[in-house]
Amino acid sequence: MMESIEKTAFLRSLNYLRVSHGYALRYNWIYPLFLGAATALGILQLVTATSLFDADGFVRSFTPVLSILAPFYIAALAAVATFSGNQSVDKPFSMSQPVLLKVIGDGGDWENIDVTPRHFLSLLFGYCTSLSIFLLLISIFAPFIAKLAETVSCDWAWLLLSTVFVIFAVLLSQLILGTLLGVYFLADRIHRA
Repeated sequence: MMESIEKTAFLRSLNYLRVSHGYALRYNWIYPLFLGAATALGILQLVTATSLFDADGFVRSFTPVLSILAPFYIAALAAVATFSGNQSVDKPFSMSQPVLLKVIGDGGDWENIDVTPRHFLSLLFGYCTSLSIFLLLISIFAPFIAKLAETVSCDWAWLLLSTVFVIFAVLLSQLILGTLLGVYFLADRIHRA
């Protein structure tokens, strides 16, 4: 899996999830999983899974916001990549644990590289861009997803749609928390030497 991500240009934005640090598991998976699953399960107690995917349903209501977010993340990525402020953005993080990314080196072997704040923010906003596009596609095609679930398995459509909604909510939570993490780094952390 890691090798296919590393060798496929379209999957390289997923490299953000491969950054290793003591906080990575919490911020990338535990907090979004808890927040997204709790929210989704709460919403599923109030409405049916099928109604969430209707043309005027909850999932479809995210289309305008998500269509704005993708260009925003691309602009943020361009700004971070060309930022010429404090020189500490191009030095490895000065933290108790190193922030590392495992990549395929020139010789074809796996090696760990130290991630700089600029590289971290580029990976983060690249991932947020891809994630927002993926969520946008789910929100646009929500009515078709509902129809497909009912066609494939009428008896289990509610379970399929509930599962898709929980995944949507977890990924949306990951997007929100990733955005807040990026804002924290741009607003505060990047200015500290």
